[in-house]
Amino acid sequence: MKTALLLLLLLAAPLAAQEPLKACATVPDLGRLCEEVGGSEVKVVTFAQGPEDPHHIEAKPNFVRDLASAELLLLVGMDLETGWLPALLEQCRNPKVLKTGAGYFDASKFITPLEVPAGEVDRTQGDVHAHGNPHYLSDPICGLRVARGIRDKLSELRPARKEEFEKRYQDFRRRLGARLVGEKLTEKYDIEKLARLHEFNKLGDFLKKQGETDLLSGWLKDLMPYHGVKAVADHNIWAYFGARFGLKFSGFLEPLPGISPTTRHLNALIETMKSDGAKLILSVAYFDKRHAEFVASKTSAKAVTLAHQAGAVEGASDYLSTVDLNVQRIVAALK
Repeated sequence: MKTALLLLLLLAAPLAAQEPLKACATVPDLGRLCEEVGGSEVKVVTFAQGPEDPHHIEAKPNFVRDLASAELLLLVGMDLETGWLPALLEQCRNPKVLKTGAGYFDASKFITPLEVPAGEVDRTQGDVHAHGNPHYLSDPICGLRVARGIRDKLSELRPARKEEFEKRYQDFRRRLGARLVGEKLTEKYDIEKLARLHEFNKLGDFLKKQGETDLLSGWLKDLMPYHGVKAVADHNIWAYFGARFGLKFSGFLEPLPGISPTTRHLNALIETMKSDGAKLILSVAYFDKRHAEFVASKTSAKAVTLAHQAGAVEGASDYLSTVDLNVQRIVAALK
């Protein structure tokens, strides 16, 4: 009897190891990146859905059940999920996905935060994040760095699949690079360094010196003519995207983060936009469109609805298509 039981246990162990790793992602972009790197080796459940505001998610009973059986939790961090995730973690009673667990993945550890407040933060400043702006996944280079971190975490949790995760990460990096700067430059250079040059408006000069201007294609080529263009946004969600691609922000429709626009504030913003020559009003699916439409009607700026995360609008089905859609909509508005 003991021998038979031992055999059953030995047979069950390899089968368990072959089952996909169950992961929970707080936002769609993290879920898509995990699927890019993990492929069939992961089964991802995403809590926030495309059009939703990731700051304010209605916690559902199945979230607790999913966390209770998960091996990996991927979160944006920087207090983005602070309004709803801590209660779920307390209820799930799964040490693997708690902050001290092996399956806790805070993606913000792989990026350099922007807009970290210099002093103390209080409610009079609106919904300011004490650790910096958490909307870093709008920048594809941040997305690449997070994907690299996911590769390492999956390899830690499933060491037998390390080569597969590395292969899938490299394929993702190649495809992202092709969309960012083109295939030939991706093969020759570190795409993160090229993106850094563009951030400081030096990529064109660098490629000219190398005699490789004609090799540039993709997002950086599309947006290069518009480096330094002024824009406003409904919520401060595009800081990393703007820094990467050269957009400058004159202000926001919200008078303070998380505070609804007032007529007085919008009128003042309109005057600032006219003075700055702002050309874009960037809006997201969950923000009331009437405010952007009002400002557009009083200025020469064009209102553009962007995808703040995968699934937010039609055509933004995965991570790369989300960035692509945002770039192309901005280019179309500026032509």
